[in-house]
Amino acid sequence: MPLSKREVTLGDLYVAYRKAKVEAYYENTHVQALAFTEYEQNLARNLSRLYRILLDGNEAWSSDVTFLGTYAYLPKSIDTSAWNDGAVGHFSALDPIADWKRRFEESGKPAIGKLRLIIRACY
Repeated sequence: MPLSKREVTLGDLYVAYRKAKVEAYYENTHVQALAFTEYEQNLARNLSRLYRILLDGNEAWSSDVTFLGTYAYLPKSIDTSAWNDGAVGHFSALDPIADWKRRFEESGKPAIGKLRLIIRACY
């Protein structure tokens, strides 16, 4: 069922855009800052277009990846405490890949990585 003007307003889209922009700019690993800048060049037109699409009875947009965008995972942190050598997250070798392999082989345990889910918006 399509959204109605009572459920969402153009003002709601401005608020949502502002919240998304804040998320992007305060997260230093977020790679979409340029996309927000480009979208904002014609913000009124872009949000009006989005509003019309959301209110349109044709809900094809809800399954259109080119409209919705995608997602990506960025590295957040790596816990190397299982290696028990006091060098948590620090590598001092000239070749960090060789150092990583050596530390893994010596301990027999993997380092645990954490990832952060981010949007890859389209417009």
